[in-house]
Amino acid sequence: MAQVVISPDGTRIAYVSGVDSGQRLTVASLTDMKPLAVQDVSGWKIRSLGWAGPDHLLVSVSSTTTLGADFLARVGEWSQLIEFDIPTKTFKQLMVELRGLPHQTLNVIVSEPQGLVQNGRPVVYVEGIIIPERKAQIALFRIDLTSGAVSQIGETTSRVRHWMLDGSGNAVARSLYEDEFGRYTLELAKGGGWRSVYSVDAPLDQPYIAGIGLKPSSVLLRVFTDNAWSTYDVDGAATGLGSPLEGFGSGDIVLEPASGKPSGIVSAGVDGLFYHFFEPSDQKRWDAVIKAFKGETVKLMSWSDDRTKVAVLVSGPVNGSAYYVVNMAQHRADFLGDRYAQLPSETYNERKPVTYAAADGTPIPAFLTLPRGRDPHGLALVVLPHGGPASQDSPGFDWWSQAIASRGYAVLQPQFRGSEGFGAKFLSAGYGEWGRKMQTDVSDGVAALARQGVIDPKRVCIAGASYGGYAALAGVTLQQGVYRCAVAVSGPANLKELIDEDTRFSEQRRSTSSNRYWARFMGVKSSSDPSLAAISPALHADKASAPVLLIHGKDDTVVPYEQSQEMEAALKKAGKPVEFITLDHEDHWLSQADTRLKMLTETLRFLSANNPADPLPTRSGGS
Repeated sequence: MAQVVISPDGTRIAYVSGVDSGQRLTVASLTDMKPLAVQDVSGWKIRSLGWAGPDHLLVSVSSTTTLGADFLARVGEWSQLIEFDIPTKTFKQLMVELRGLPHQTLNVIVSEPQGLVQNGRPVVYVEGIIIPERKAQIALFRIDLTSGAVSQIGETTSRVRHWMLDGSGNAVARSLYEDEFGRYTLELAKGGGWRSVYSVDAPLDQPYIAGIGLKPSSVLLRVFTDNAWSTYDVDGAATGLGSPLEGFGSGDIVLEPASGKPSGIVSAGVDGLFYHFFEPSDQKRWDAVIKAFKGETVKLMSWSDDRTKVAVLVSGPVNGSAYYVVNMAQHRADFLGDRYAQLPSETYNERKPVTYAAADGTPIPAFLTLPRGRDPHGLALVVLPHGGPASQDSPGFDWWSQAIASRGYAVLQPQFRGSEGFGAKFLSAGYGEWGRKMQTDVSDGVAALARQGVIDPKRVCIAGASYGGYAALAGVTLQQGVYRCAVAVSGPANLKELIDEDTRFSEQRRSTSSNRYWARFMGVKSSSDPSLAAISPALHADKASAPVLLIHGKDDTVVPYEQSQEMEAALKKAGKPVEFITLDHEDHWLSQADTRLKMLTETLRFLSANNPADPLPTRSGGS
């Protein structure tokens, strides 16, 4: 079960659930939880659900395709918008019949839709792409769901990247960016036009509008300074940013879906999720919710406008991973469904926060998952570094680490330097450390667990996806003798080729900003930097010290499939043991259930063959 959303009026709930090898979309009444509509949506890559009044559900779906234009010729992951009319139980793709608009318009969307009810009619506002004179521009559209009419709102330019709308559908702010020069500008609506209120050179870490502001006609702007994000409340009278808002920190802002107004801040770390709401009444309600699930991680999924209905995801030893709907008026929590129906709570493996010291003394936070029913001494270990690398593992139920632990392994998920969520200093400590200290931070965790006696240092493998896949490959090529095997899912292998491919794509889009990323974590300014060879696993395949399993989606638009092909060829040429599993019709995020299951099955098979765990004691009530 996923994508759980409550309608703004609190009368209905929608969610996606798996059934056999497919999936279905369910809309149910929150009065008695009886389904109002159940539709088969097998094969859809659903990215989000939203509402435009209680009778219209907005479904964002994506597909891996090319848009056909010469400047958008590379295959990408593009999203489209579908309306589900609940009373008639019919689907309708939006942004298709676009007659009468001033420019050629593509039937894709590039932002989350904003659904509203205006004068009793359900409407949607969303950003799409227009092509005046063969140059793509982002434009704002209004869709009337009753008539189907689509209209472009206002004028746009090639520099506009995003609009911010208020709760009435009025465009109150927009972001502009000159990609070639890295210049960001914030404009606010004024007298039917636009007024520039802030501009800055931001070749990397562009400022962004985070929501409607705290004052009339203001917006929240997030700006990256001193390696940290700060939030500012900017209005039309501003002559600069002023002072950052207190209490916003670097956590994610919780927004009201329809109005875009901020209601709170949520921060994540190895110790859990922490919500701070601005309204004391909201905080009181939330404190009451989490009190009902003491000792477990509670994530807010959705709530009604009046806060009387709250959908939460609860993870921990009591519930495993399950959705609940909390009825505040009736002081009860109703079980909605398990996130994974075939995994009862008794199969949950303990996942706890730990901290260890890297070789240079830097404290490294991590998650450690221990196999249920096992004495935590001398265990076989699988190290599972996250992607990004400027990302982090989330607290709560993690399906990949839980699956591995269920086979008897301890699982370590290190939040190596350069990970987000642990402060500006920790993030910036990863700059220039791709394949260097970010890599040894991971293996230092193995040494720490070995010193504690928790794991057997002779029985350790490494697995990961995206940057985590790179770390797995680097763990057996740039390092030797630490791991008995490596599983790399969609992992970069030749960094020069990776940058060159990204550069070609950037030139097609007439964009240069994405290439600036490499100067940060890889410590290079171009693919011609000779230091890339030292940290590219494919160029060190002859040093591979353990068997390697490569898994890659054929439709990956982030890390090209050819990266794993090159790694396989290099390992075979060097006479090293390697397996390569291709996931047909799969993207970078393993969005399809069947290929996700195949990835997991092949990973567990490979780990068992090359680094067997001790047999688990038999138990009843699950497997």
